[in-house]
Amino acid sequence: MKMLKRVAAGLAATVLVLGMLTACGSEKGTPQSWAGSNLGKVINADTVKNSRILLDYTVVEGAGTQKYAIGLHVGYPEKVGFIGSKDHGWLSGASYNNKGKTVNHNQKTYIEYNYNGTTRYQPTFDEDALWWMFSSDNLKFGSTYNSLQVVMTNEEKYKGKMYHTESFALRNGGAGEYTYTFYYESKDADKPAYLRIETLSKSCMLKVNEFKAVAESELGEYAFLLKTEGYQKLT
Repeated sequence: MKMLKRVAAGLAATVLVLGMLTACGSEKGTPQSWAGSNLGKVINADTVKNSRILLDYTVVEGAGTQKYAIGLHVGYPEKVGFIGSKDHGWLSGASYNNKGKTVNHNQKTYIEYNYNGTTRYQPTFDEDALWWMFSSDNLKFGSTYNSLQVVMTNEEKYKGKMYHTESFALRNGGAGEYTYTFYYESKDADKPAYLRIETLSKSCMLKVNEFKAVAESELGEYAFLLKTEGYQKLT
């Protein structure tokens, strides 16, 4: 009898835990493997290492400035990345605290920053979050212990329209945690319409103009963002 009571208690506890997990999952969405997600079509182990992840976007509540993010790769092969607008952006293979260039592509000038200099790039909230996402070890799929394997899917309304959403979070010591939610017009859409970035204290919505993974030789109209040949170096 005691054994039966223990088994019954164990089953009840299991049901309770499963119920709690289901309730939590329903609020945040449904887990889905990264490989089977829309995000997985663009960001995956192969593209992170061998291609360039490109995001062309506009901050919805901003001044309407078109911005760009091209993912860097800090491992082998090393690749520099870019974040910002045509007239003010950061070109580097590392963080803002390391070497890189603050570039004005319109005026064809740049200011070089090297470790402890006084000209460190000052990113906006969206730039900081995207640079962290594009350079994070979490997106290297198995090369680090905490690589992302799952996205949370849901259906959310924005401006009166329903979207299929895919979300994931990345921890950042300074900001705590960034949450990235991609809004797709359908479950099988190739490109998201919007991207929301959130922390506990800040959030912003980005209108996505382009989001894709391409070979560096196929960057086309975006290739100039990674180059400063012939530019004037300012001091």
